Amino acid sequence: MILRSKAFSQEVFKVDFSRYFKGQLLTSGVGHARFWKMASTFTGLKLEGAIAKFGTVPISDIAAYFELRNSKVVTGTEMGTVLVWDDALVKCQLKRPGGDEVYCHQGMIEYLVLDEDARFMITAAADGYIRFWDLDWLEAANDGDDKLVCEIVPTKEVLVDPLCRIKGIVVEKDHWIIQDEGGALWRSDLPSFKMTRLLEFHAGPIVGLVSSPISHEMASAGSDGTVRFYNFKSRTEEFKRRFTVACTVIIWLPLVVDPCGQSIVVGFADGIIRILQRNKNKWRLSVAVKPHKVGVTGLACSGDGQVLASTSLDGSVFFFHCPNSFRPLGYTTVPGSITCLDWSPNSQILLVGCSNGMIKKISRPDTNNDTTKSFELKDLTITDLSFIRPKIPKKIPPRPRTPPSPPPPASKGDGEEAKGETRAESEALKDGVSTAEVESLGDPAVPLEIPLEPLPRIPTHPPEPIELDDPSGTTYPIRSIFYSNGNLNSFYVSTEGMATGFLFECHSEAGEVMGWTHWSKKPIKTIRMTHSRKYFVSGSDNGVVRIQMAPLPGQLMGNDDDSKYWEAGLHDAFYGVVTGAALSFDDQYLASVSEDGSFFIHTIHFIDEKPAAPEPFPPTIPDGDVEDVPGYMLSIEEWRRKAEQDEIDRLAKEAKMKLITQLEVIRNQVAVLLEENGAKERNQQLALEDFVIDFRLFKRLEEDTIAELEQARKELQWDSEKRNVGLRKLRSFFLDPIEVEHIVIHAFASVSQTSTFRVLKLTDEFKIALNEARRQGWMGKRSSVSDAQRKQTIRQDALKKKKKRDEESADEPGITKLEYRRRLLKQRIREWDDFLKTKPDLTWVADEDVEALDRAVNSKGDFKLKTNPGYVVPDDQYTNEKLKRNEIVLFQEAVHGVKMNFNNQFFVLRQKKKELRVVLLLKQNRVMEINKLLDSKDPLVPVPDFKREEQPEVREIVKQEDRDAHEAKIAAATAAALAAEGKSKEGGGLGVMTAGPKKTAEDPKPDPVVGTQRLDPKSQTKPKGKLRRKAEPPKIILSPLEESEKEANHIRLRHEKSKLESEMRKIITEFDDELERLRQEKYRLEVNMKCADLKALVMYEELKILRKLQTHEDALDMRCQAKLAEDADIVVKLAEHDLVVDAAQEEVQELTEQRDKLFAMWMQTNPPPDLNPAHGELHRMYIKKMRRPKKPKENPDDETEESDLDEVADDDEEEYEDEDFVELCPGNGDPALYKRMVAMRDRRCFLDYAIIDQGKIVDALLKEKGQIIKKKKAVASQLNGIESEIVKFQTLKQTSLNNVEVGLTLKMNQVEYMENGRLPEDLSRALVFALKEEQGLIDRLRAHGERKKSLKKLHKELKKMHADLQRERRAQEKKTKQTEAKYVESQMLKFGETLVDETLNIIMIKKDLQFLRDKLRNQEVGLIRELSVWHRRIERATDQLRSLTKENAAILHIVADLKEQMQSIHFDMTCRAATTYTDSLLEKQKAESDQNILSIKITKQDEMIQELKKSITRTKTVLPKVYPCDREQAR
Repeated sequence: MILRSKAFSQEVFKVDFSRYFKGQLLTSGVGHARFWKMASTFTGLKLEGAIAKFGTVPISDIAAYFELRNSKVVTGTEMGTVLVWDDALVKCQLKRPGGDEVYCHQGMIEYLVLDEDARFMITAAADGYIRFWDLDWLEAANDGDDKLVCEIVPTKEVLVDPLCRIKGIVVEKDHWIIQDEGGALWRSDLPSFKMTRLLEFHAGPIVGLVSSPISHEMASAGSDGTVRFYNFKSRTEEFKRRFTVACTVIIWLPLVVDPCGQSIVVGFADGIIRILQRNKNKWRLSVAVKPHKVGVTGLACSGDGQVLASTSLDGSVFFFHCPNSFRPLGYTTVPGSITCLDWSPNSQILLVGCSNGMIKKISRPDTNNDTTKSFELKDLTITDLSFIRPKIPKKIPPRPRTPPSPPPPASKGDGEEAKGETRAESEALKDGVSTAEVESLGDPAVPLEIPLEPLPRIPTHPPEPIELDDPSGTTYPIRSIFYSNGNLNSFYVSTEGMATGFLFECHSEAGEVMGWTHWSKKPIKTIRMTHSRKYFVSGSDNGVVRIQMAPLPGQLMGNDDDSKYWEAGLHDAFYGVVTGAALSFDDQYLASVSEDGSFFIHTIHFIDEKPAAPEPFPPTIPDGDVEDVPGYMLSIEEWRRKAEQDEIDRLAKEAKMKLITQLEVIRNQVAVLLEENGAKERNQQLALEDFVIDFRLFKRLEEDTIAELEQARKELQWDSEKRNVGLRKLRSFFLDPIEVEHIVIHAFASVSQTSTFRVLKLTDEFKIALNEARRQGWMGKRSSVSDAQRKQTIRQDALKKKKKRDEESADEPGITKLEYRRRLLKQRIREWDDFLKTKPDLTWVADEDVEALDRAVNSKGDFKLKTNPGYVVPDDQYTNEKLKRNEIVLFQEAVHGVKMNFNNQFFVLRQKKKELRVVLLLKQNRVMEINKLLDSKDPLVPVPDFKREEQPEVREIVKQEDRDAHEAKIAAATAAALAAEGKSKEGGGLGVMTAGPKKTAEDPKPDPVVGTQRLDPKSQTKPKGKLRRKAEPPKIILSPLEESEKEANHIRLRHEKSKLESEMRKIITEFDDELERLRQEKYRLEVNMKCADLKALVMYEELKILRKLQTHEDALDMRCQAKLAEDADIVVKLAEHDLVVDAAQEEVQELTEQRDKLFAMWMQTNPPPDLNPAHGELHRMYIKKMRRPKKPKENPDDETEESDLDEVADDDEEEYEDEDFVELCPGNGDPALYKRMVAMRDRRCFLDYAIIDQGKIVDALLKEKGQIIKKKKAVASQLNGIESEIVKFQTLKQTSLNNVEVGLTLKMNQVEYMENGRLPEDLSRALVFALKEEQGLIDRLRAHGERKKSLKKLHKELKKMHADLQRERRAQEKKTKQTEAKYVESQMLKFGETLVDETLNIIMIKKDLQFLRDKLRNQEVGLIRELSVWHRRIERATDQLRSLTKENAAILHIVADLKEQMQSIHFDMTCRAATTYTDSLLEKQKAESDQNILSIKITKQDEMIQELKKSITRTKTVLPKVYPCDREQAR
């Protein structure tokens, strides 16, 4: 597999590679078409698919398409139109002339071929037509717009068959092969297009197959609604019959029911059961009945032929009495959908299996039960059977067999092939590999020989039983169930789930399974016994058909089952679920069908004897069908209930009409009494309260009415809540997302009207995006600064950090005076640099001029075209996906605001209309009163009511007239339905049943019910009827005064009336004018909204382009940011490095100052020559150049290691004297002064070498600084390169954005571009200007002309001033050059080259050191004379040392003599103590005295020895540092 991608979430019908473009594919399927491209990326090939956008065309399934050379694609649709696609958009739609509903075909187009060279197109669709079209429409499709609809007329059309549904066509040279989805295969000969039906078969799954019990015939039923009849021997279809509903189950009636063996029973998906009989060459419909509401799942006829049982998906079981023309006996229900059923051998028990795993045993109903009241059989005994599943091995090992020797071939006979099959071939068939060629219906069948003798088996140890891995109490759907042969309580069951493929033998009286066998690897779909009751025939979900000898009851032995069987995978293992398998009555032929529509027939030869054919009765089948039952007809029980309810309604209606008649008589009598009462004198009339006989009657009626209302409310509460919930759902789906819906407002007098903008509420996601966009600050400008500004900001931050460090370092405590001066010097240098920056250069322009230029640049019109190849996008106009999305969000929010602003004005006007209408109604009422007083019939000023569309918020307020209109609508619909039903067949679900009592002409018709009026004592309403006229009062004659007063009153009223009417007309006119202004505003906004929609589309296209380019832009931005960060780091590092260099230079300066101080201290310490004869010698010793002292070893015992800091080689090794030369103090010098000189010289040498080392460090730092500067330049160069790439990328992005087509809306009065006095058809060469902008340009040109004159005058004055300033500048430049020449000359004299300031500072430090060295050498030359004095002092010191050495030697001899005396005395004392006895006390006292004397002497001698040691040590310390002045004298 190279590439893989999901094309669509639905099924894909077709996929092809492009004929003309490499790497492109096309796919189509359910509701989609997709155009693919194989794109090469750094990770390999990728598939990119563009989904087809139908636009205004309804979304359709696409099964056929064809690609054109110009990359356009022609496709068909399920409606029958032809679409032309260009870049995933509909370019053109093809139809036939004749109206909007006339398409190219009246069905889905399944075949489409187009030949551009031959200029024709061929289409074929599910309507059975093949049409040929000319390609004249192709040019129109190429030149037209996206909404173009082309009407084309076929040049030729061919009808395959009125019932044909073309699915595909295979084109050959002389003929076509046409596939009919309705179950046929056609051949069309060319060029006559003569149609020949080659094959006919089921269209879709075959749901069942049964064989005749008396002949080599069989019948099948399919989901296409056809029932077909076949012949085994001829392998042909004899005839068929088609129904409108899919078949679900089929059985052949036993001979006890139909001795002729010509009847079958078929169940359908709409619950109808039809019994068909074979009649010559067709099926005759003998019985049609609808016992179930939903599909029939099973049929079974009892063994005695008395009862036929049918089951349904709703768990109902219906029974029919077969001998009595299949009279309905009744029904019962079980929990769960029934999947299978079977009658016991004695025909008294019906066994059913359900999809919930339940097995029910139902007793047989009585054939004489009464069904007039109900068909429900409540007295049937229903028993629930449950069994404990045995322990079953998880995996059954195969049974190895030894194939026996093949039998001799059988002889041929009766014109059929009698080739036998060996047992090895049978074993191959058992393993699912058939050695025989399996042929479909219509081809020669191959005989299969099945041996009946037992096969040899190698004994093996049975596997250990293991329980299946399912929880206890688990049930599985029952697949099949049937009784064993000859046993009333033993039956076989197969299920799904963990027990898939096992066949269990159960006993109705036992709680455990009697036996089991592993039947199949997949669930068993169908299993039955043959007509001979010798074999089981089964089919499984994996397409395997199995034939096995029927075992005796209790003979299923699990893994040790030795039953002989044959099985083979005849059908597809994935889609070929076997729905039916049957043997012929003589077990000679095997037929099997499956859900994939395949139908196979085999000729089989059993070794045992064949059953004999029963003798059929001669068929006596009448001609003609009984009347069929339509699918919409009610079931038997539903029709009985309807008839019963109709009878109840009829009786209730008669009673109601009788009561209404009685009430009408009473009402008429009361009306007469009231009329007579009203005709009497007033004093003789009775009050209406007197006619009320019983006041409690009204109270009782009112209480009853309230109780009935409450009861009705309770009964309708659930239904009301259900409708309220549905209403809330509808409101939440349709109305809640809308902020303002479509509302219309009408004018009072005119026909003007306007409406609101339909506005949706802003979603939470949109509000979050809007807040984010506002936060980023896109309001006509960029949210972020440009790249240059970012760079400048980063650099400024770095400089600020450096300046802050400088200020912090300046505030450090304890700085020296020299450091303070150096910092002041640097500050002066910075101030000088800042001052020089203010110096205007040659390009200096005054601020006023800059502002004027900027104002001119900003105010002038920039007509530079962005399509120019040299156009560079400014930094502040850069955009990306995020900015564009923010722009779209803000644009949508602005559009929403504009619409809401108009809607607010609309609502204000609508509220004003409501208020004005109230005022108008008041005035109108007053006018009506005036008319009544004036007895005038003048027309009133009309005040229209509010319409529904003006107040949609009152849609839920239902008035009485609305209810009346709705009831009238329902009554009309009910009358129409009853009229249509009256034309249909009268009767129940069974064709022979009646529909109950019919209405006769003698039935009383209900009179129109007049609204009843309750006799209320307070009611003054008079009854209807003829009433006597009252005597008119006598006419009153008015006096002249009264006449004049009446005339004056009439004049006043007429004046008031005219005033009121004028005010009303004024109010109406003002409101209508305001409405007209709002309507014009709406028109203007609608134009703007259309432009906004176009702009939104353009922005969306730009967003798609920016989204594609965003990855590259992010990469460039990341690189730029990285380089900017690196540049900022370098700036910071360079600033830090400057601080380090300054610190190192300051340290060098400090060391130099310490050395100068040390030299001054030495000059003060060394007396002048007149006071110190060794002055010159000591000074020469002080300024002598010494080698660097060695670093002391950390481990003195380790003599193998040497110090890392050995003698440092100086620039001139000859400046050092010989190491063997021993320096001594001058003879005439002071040793203390000499010692001090040596210490100070050591300090001076340390400072010299420290200054040298620090100078090297400064040089290294400067060198490192140079490298940093080089790196900074390299980073700047790289940054410039990235910026150039960004500029190129922005140019490329702008070019891509320029390719987006932008719609421009122009009014006709805005166009002033005429050619030959007419508006040209092509406006592409025209330049569009608004009139206001054009007038502004003209005014600006005039202003520029006047400005130009003033600028010329100013230019002359500035030119003179410029000449004067140029002369002054040249003089200053000449003086500056002279100063620079002197500066350069002085540097050349001092250093030999020109140096920068930093180098000059370092050199000055080195020059100071060299100057001091020269000064010291000059002093050394001047002090040579003093060296002689120091030589003499050294000689004297040498003589003193010699004398002291002699004295020291004498003292050492004295010490040695004293030690010898001490040892001798100690010896004498020891000897005396060992000779004779003496007084111990005296001897002890004497010894103590001697010992004390000796201790005193020894102490003194020891002190002398220590003093001598110190002298010797002091002499040794001074000797190495004493340099003799003259070797001859020393010698």
